Amino acid sequence: LQDDVFERLLPLPGASDRLLLKTEVPQSLYVLVMNTNPSRNPGRGFPVDSVSWSDAREFCSRLGWLLGSTVRLPTLDEFRVALGDGQKVAWNQANSGGHSQEVGSGEPNGAGFYNLLGNLTEWTNTEADDKAFVFGGSYLDTQEINSKIPSEARLKGDRARHVGFRIVVEQASP
Repeated sequence: LQDDVFERLLPLPGASDRLLLKTEVPQSLYVLVMNTNPSRNPGRGFPVDSVSWSDAREFCSRLGWLLGSTVRLPTLDEFRVALGDGQKVAWNQANSGGHSQEVGSGEPNGAGFYNLLGNLTEWTNTEADDKAFVFGGSYLDTQEINSKIPSEARLKGDRARHVGFRIVVEQASP
């Protein structure tokens, strides 16, 4: 499991002590860690969807225990850093067929990350009371909306078929 996870990580630009998952968390990894799959668009290679913010945090806690590292949701700022100058192709309303696409599909951005815009909007480690922010838009949004790098506050208990997440793994400094 550790090798599989670390092969899926890239250093966050400008922060070698933090590794960001190249893609959204795939259902195959979620099932290994959580022993359940809440996704409404099932498939091992598809991103896990229909998870609440609390589900995503619990996944991070369990995976952190398995890896022996701190695992958490990325902040909005970390998402923006990973996004860099943007992304050319984003799964959106016009090209998705009305559902999410497999993780790692499409073209990566200049830093090597996939689908920071489009496919699934993603939970972040940014919260306000009973809400947390999602970032990046989804396959339900238009290309125009996704290009504006949308973020919105949602209730932490919300579950939606267009919401997933990715993770940050913190590494101890040598």
